[in-house]
Amino acid sequence: MARAWVWTVWLVCALIFLFFGHQGRVGMGIGGREGRGGRTSTRCSGWSHVPMAPRDPVLGVTEAYNKDPRPEKINLGVGAYRDAAGKPWVLPSVRMAEKLIFRRNITHEYAPLRGTNGLVERSIQIVYGHESPQIKHNCIAAIQSLSGTGALRLCGEFLSRFSKSQEVYVSNPTWENHISIFRDAGLEVQRYRYYDNKTRSLDFEGMVEDLSKAPQGSIIVIQALGHNPTGIDPTWSQWKQICQCCKNKKHLIIFDLAYQGMVSGDLDKDVQPLRHFVQRGHQVAVCQSYSKNFGLYGERVGTLSFVCKDAVEAQKVESQLKTLARSMYSSSPIYGAIIVNTILSNPQLKKQWRKDLQAMAIRITNMRSALTEALQSNDNRVDWSHINKTTGMFCYSGLSTEQAKSLAVRHSIYVLDTGRISIAGITDENVFRIASAIAGIRRYSQYTNDPNRMRTP
Repeated sequence: MARAWVWTVWLVCALIFLFFGHQGRVGMGIGGREGRGGRTSTRCSGWSHVPMAPRDPVLGVTEAYNKDPRPEKINLGVGAYRDAAGKPWVLPSVRMAEKLIFRRNITHEYAPLRGTNGLVERSIQIVYGHESPQIKHNCIAAIQSLSGTGALRLCGEFLSRFSKSQEVYVSNPTWENHISIFRDAGLEVQRYRYYDNKTRSLDFEGMVEDLSKAPQGSIIVIQALGHNPTGIDPTWSQWKQICQCCKNKKHLIIFDLAYQGMVSGDLDKDVQPLRHFVQRGHQVAVCQSYSKNFGLYGERVGTLSFVCKDAVEAQKVESQLKTLARSMYSSSPIYGAIIVNTILSNPQLKKQWRKDLQAMAIRITNMRSALTEALQSNDNRVDWSHINKTTGMFCYSGLSTEQAKSLAVRHSIYVLDTGRISIAGITDENVFRIASAIAGIRRYSQYTNDPNRMRTP
């Protein structure tokens, strides 16, 4: 009898141990993670040492805008074109191309390493011209990229492996992502003077002086047009002097081409400086984006191309670009590329695309003029004409960081902390409200002890 009780007690204890032991393991989960039982491991996390990343200056503004419940809010921070109603605009040429693509019942196979068939060939014609000797003699190495950002990063990876110079110079100021892209590729980033805050214009003398003092054969990143964030581009005469300066120092020029066709409305006119560099013998690289001029922001379509001395060199460079792309992202997405290729290969659609570009360029120019006039009427003690002298999608407002933040808090108008404004976000309906708010912020700063008062000439 006693032995039976012993076995009974032993069996009960064993069952209790197994039940609660199993619950503990479920709660702990594999590797100490919280499991279905809801218990949390006391183990130290393998990622506790990871710091919080700094807020992206552009995406952070959009996040703040999205959280703002005020219906009258305006986003002038995002670098994307908006129509006359302030809404995202799908280009008519893109809509027409999508209808044709739908009828073709395309598959979703991988694209070749070089890119979607036909896209690269047509893209380099857009950049260098149909009559380009470099194209005729197969001297251009080119590959499809993940839009302009992907082209820049792929370019950086190539340069970090094969460039004799490991220093890359970007304008001051520049698109902030330039710095991260090239640093992450292992290159040392330097700056050359570009914008003069006092005159609100190009610091041409400073720019040429810095490019002249840079070590021979340095890598120089130049925005081909519509400079981001200032909206200030060199004149044609200045471009020729910059070209000669870089030629004398044997610099490698990387053109960031993000807005072709959106500044003047003319595809060829917008790349006249770039083509001048090529004609003068520069072996340039071009990072081409189709995000803005096709409105394909989320499709990530672009190309990276290098002008080489001959066809043999071009083949070698292209082979390395393919190898790098293979290890980074394997192959490029196809849908946006098919849209672009369909438009560029169809004369009717290409004609419509040129009309779309002209429409965007005209609206941006008109909104820039309207903002200048509205600002001048709200505050005639300041000369606002510098805004009307800018080109492309952006301009500097002259607002300090604190004033830019106040603009959001007090008026629900969002710009970058640098004071950069996206002209494409301005409409006939909101331009006077924007101008009144900017002028009001400036006047408020004048009558306080705010050290971050608006920068004036």
